[in-house]
Amino acid sequence: MDVSRHGLEDIVTFIHAPMTAVPNDLKILNQELWYDSAKIATALQDEQKFDLIIVDGPFGGSTPFARYSAIPFLENRLSNTYGVFLDDAQREDELQISERWAQILKIKPQFMERYTYFRSNKSFDTLPFMISNF
Repeated sequence: MDVSRHGLEDIVTFIHAPMTAVPNDLKILNQELWYDSAKIATALQDEQKFDLIIVDGPFGGSTPFARYSAIPFLENRLSNTYGVFLDDAQREDELQISERWAQILKIKPQFMERYTYFRSNKSFDTLPFMISNF
């Protein structure tokens, strides 16, 4: 993707972090792989807190619970007001991931079509979902 063509070079960062053995503090059950967390941590060391996270990878068939590590890794990098989306929420692994993330974030997940959504504040809505009336 050519981010400069869209004028996004100041807000988009691409990080090459191949799949590797997941560290024990970021894994769940029999999960084996996740993105190289050391490379991601290095790339994010100067970044501010995140208010929106969309988790749509790694590919669910790459390892059991492939997407779980995102929140254990990013939890301390969340701003006070945030939204987190987990794609493919209807899959068995993602249902279990949602339960664990709810415990970590201390937030009840909300379900919207194919997504599980966590938000830190009732007034934090992300279009097109505007799910504050749930």
